[in-house]
Amino acid sequence: MSRSVDPSHFMVINPGMIQAGQAPNVIPDSATVGISVRTRTAEDTDLAFRRIEELTNGICAAYGATVEYEWVDAYDIVYNDAALAAQALQSAKHVAGDDNAWEGEISSGSEDFSAFANEVPGCFIILGGGDAEQGYPFQNHHPSSTCARTAWPSAPPWRCS
Repeated sequence: MSRSVDPSHFMVINPGMIQAGQAPNVIPDSATVGISVRTRTAEDTDLAFRRIEELTNGICAAYGATVEYEWVDAYDIVYNDAALAAQALQSAKHVAGDDNAWEGEISSGSEDFSAFANEVPGCFIILGGGDAEQGYPFQNHHPSSTCARTAWPSAPPWRCS
């Protein structure tokens, strides 16, 4: 898939759910695969769906199987408003200290928050996060993700600032 998209974009395809069969010694007659697709643009999303269908149709044809698709609209990538992001970072540093607030790396995260930020300027923040050096190697949505509960007391004053 990566060769199908502009190198300056990203395309994340995660088959995060696979369900088939009821017993380990019986070949199931069907399977369901749940796929999460995250891209930078709507055009790239359409391309991802098309390429997934091309690949799975070919694989199924090779094995004499069939495939059905049920695409469900997902949430868009979150794009922070630059002015609000700068204001949020300044407020966080004021409340939590310069060493405890920073601008994170660009991520391909899609959140329901994007539905709001697509309508009005918005800024998505992660409170209590960190990086591997700080003991938080896993980002949100990872099954081992945790957060620094010591950051929680700064949330109300930060939101008010």
